[in-house]
Amino acid sequence: AALLLGITAPVAWNAWRDASRQHGERSDPVAVAGERAAANDVATYRTALASTRIASSGTVIAADEAAPAALLQIPALASVIDDLIGDALGQGSMRDDPHAFRVRLGERVRQRFAPANADAAMKFVLRYVGYLESLDAMHLRPPANDLTALRATYEARRSLRLGLFSPEEYAALFAADDRLDRYTMARLDLDANPLRTSADRATALAAAERELTASEREERARWQQPLSLQSQTSAFDARNASDAERFAARAAEHGEAVAQRLAALDQAERDWAYRLGQYELALNEHRSGTLGSEALAATRNRLFNERELLRLDAALSLRR
Repeated sequence: AALLLGITAPVAWNAWRDASRQHGERSDPVAVAGERAAANDVATYRTALASTRIASSGTVIAADEAAPAALLQIPALASVIDDLIGDALGQGSMRDDPHAFRVRLGERVRQRFAPANADAAMKFVLRYVGYLESLDAMHLRPPANDLTALRATYEARRSLRLGLFSPEEYAALFAADDRLDRYTMARLDLDANPLRTSADRATALAAAERELTASEREERARWQQPLSLQSQTSAFDARNASDAERFAARAAEHGEAVAQRLAALDQAERDWAYRLGQYELALNEHRSGTLGSEALAATRNRLFNERELLRLDAALSLRR
């Protein structure tokens, strides 16, 4: 939920805003309105957005100055723009010279988009930068386990986006985010209702998944598999399941190839844990004075190779 509903812009936006003020540039009235609204309510912020649209460069963005249609056809448009902004930011150089940042951003925009659309694309990107600054100024940082706060954050962020972008622009930039956010909140809602039957939960989850596109469902399955495997392995460890039981369950759910790789991983982890335990015994003997330093070093070199020695201290700390 924290990943999908993350709404905090990079610290660089604050740096840029501070640097802009230090360089005598006019402050962003939308950001200022957002800061005040954070202390009051989102309705106040919507009113401020309705009356003023301004990019961080100080250039007022006209409400009817739409992005080129070709730009809105680019897949994952928000990620493309985020990459351009991040590349132009560099390593915090914007803090020293906001104007230079805008120059770098303009160069990258003109390299990425067709010359016929470059100027309009730059205005659109600056509007997106203004959105990030305004979002940061709203200070929307809900607790990850508070579904009510997460829903309020979703609605506040959605209102901000709709206030700054046309429906077509909104769809190109944020439609995928919206689908994933709604799906995440649906899952959290299910988790918050433990009295629902398994069948009811499965039906509700399937309905939520249908809102995702086929590619999003496939991607979700890919990133969920490691979590599912780890949860399954933890359950096996808790009841000290045999290797045969583990293999059978994994093969049935994930296929024999995956089950074989996981069996090898289980063995490697057991071997690693055993060697860590042996070295801890040697350390205890060394601390008690029954094992000399040279013998301890010999034990360490016998138990671990060079690559393993690089993570030995961290592994021991985690084990403790």
